[in-house]
Amino acid sequence: ATCETAHRGCDMTTGGTCGGFAGLVCRPDEWCDYGPGDMCGSFDALGLCRPRPDACPFIIMPVCGCDSTVHDNECFANMAGVDVWPSVDMCPAPPEP
Repeated sequence: ATCETAHRGCDMTTGGTCGGFAGLVCRPDEWCDYGPGDMCGSFDALGLCRPRPDACPFIIMPVCGCDSTVHDNECFANMAGVDVWPSVDMCPAPPEP
């Protein structure tokens, strides 16, 4: 099971469809790019697999990734393999200490 999880998506073709209720995944070197307003695949929205960036500018413009993590900017979120929510305010608040 650990091996299957680590290699999930390896058999997919480059630039395929991702997301939706079926939970279609991209290759490990790609991220799922949802359309504007599709809110990280909500409501069975599908996206397209795009290559992950190799490098990103170090500009601090926080975004909320579809992984519910705040990333320094959209490029860093894509490098981590995720698209972004329309607003950083959509990320859950950090847990209380």
